[in-house]
Formats: sequence, structure tokens, C-alpha cells
Amino acid sequence: MATFILPRDMTVYVSARADRNHYDARIGRQKLDSYATSVQWEWQPDPDTTASAWYGHDRSELVFANVNDAVGSDPQLGGPTYPEANRWWMDDTQRNHYAGLNLSRRLGRASLDLAWNWTSSRGRTGYRMNSPGALTVPANAALASGSYPVMVYRVNSLTAGLSMPLGQRVRLRVFDTWERGNLSDWHYFGFEDTLVYDHRVYVDGGPSSYRVNLLGMMLEVAL
Repeated sequence: MATFILPRDMTVYVSARADRNHYDARIGRQKLDSYATSVQWEWQPDPDTTASAWYGHDRSELVFANVNDAVGSDPQLGGPTYPEANRWWMDDTQRNHYAGLNLSRRLGRASLDLAWNWTSSRGRTGYRMNSPGALTVPANAALASGSYPVMVYRVNSLTAGLSMPLGQRVRLRVFDTWERGNLSDWHYFGFEDTLVYDHRVYVDGGPSSYRVNLLGMMLEVAL
């Protein structure tokens, strides 16, 4: 981590982190790596005005292996209970981005605050196998593409608020927040057609994209 003091009452913070884990395992978790970076800028030109901006990025990767075991009690990998042909691997990668802006300005006894926040996440799960025997239903091997559809989570939000004192112990804040989200989760694909599969009935249709605007008022009382 590092902090830089810049001219004109500005400060920049920078951080980086790395976590690398590789396991000597033929079955189970084999790898888990994660990396993250962030930068934040702050500016206070006068006692009544404060502004800040930031950006962050992180990514991670998980590798996992297992065997679709057969009937038996032989504990050896490659034996009749855990045949090498039924071995499979999963590789899960996640990429996340974050950004935001904040501005606060005192207007006499009141104060105005503006904020923008953005989040973008993208996840991909890939897989491979030694043979169709690695699947619970080997007949589905012809449909296997090597990866699931990408999972997406993106949210943009804007907020404007005004705070003002109503007395020595009471303060009022009125605000407006607008938010838009784009979501895609392959676990719920097909639920838009039906929620009934065989004898199972699902009551959760899964996440979906949305757009919303919220007007609110908050009253703060100091005891």
C-alpha cells in the first residue's frame, strides 16, 4: 500500500494484493489464486467541499478435481471404485471491477451529497473430463461444450441527497437514488418457460435485469 500527497489538497492511495495457493492434490482443490488492485483519489479544496473517486479490480481462479465414483470400497485412485476414466476437472474464474465518485458540499446549514457507484462482475466455469463416465448421466456427454454460459452482474447507481438540521438534535435528509442492474445466471436458464420439472416445483425464478428509482426521507434524532 502507498499514499501520495499531491498539490492542491489532493491525496492518492494505491494498494495491491496477491494470494497464490497451489495444492499438491490429485483430487479436491488444486489451485486457488486471487489478485486485487485499487486506487483512490481524494480532494478537499476548502473546508466545505470534499470530492473522491476510486477504482478497484480483482480476479480469482479456483481449480478443483474429483471422480464420479462407482460401486465398491477400493480407496485407490484408478481402481474399480474411483476409475481414472471417471475423473473430471472444474476451473472457475471470476473478474470484478468497481468504481465510484463522491462529492459533498456544505450549503450554509445544509449539505449536498452526490454519488455514483458502478460494479461489474464476470464469472466463467469451465470443465473437462476423461470420459462420459465422469457425468452422472453419461448420455448427456454429447451436449457438453466444456464451459457453462458466462455469469454477469453489472449495477450502476446514482444518488443525490440533501441534509439539513431541524434543531439541535434532529436532522432531516431527503434523497433520490436511481439504479440499473444487468444480471445473468445460467443456473436459472429455462425458468422463464416453466418452473415445473418432472415432480419438482421451483418457487424462485432467479435474478433478472432491473431498473428502479427510489425517493426517500430519513429523520435522525440524537439522544
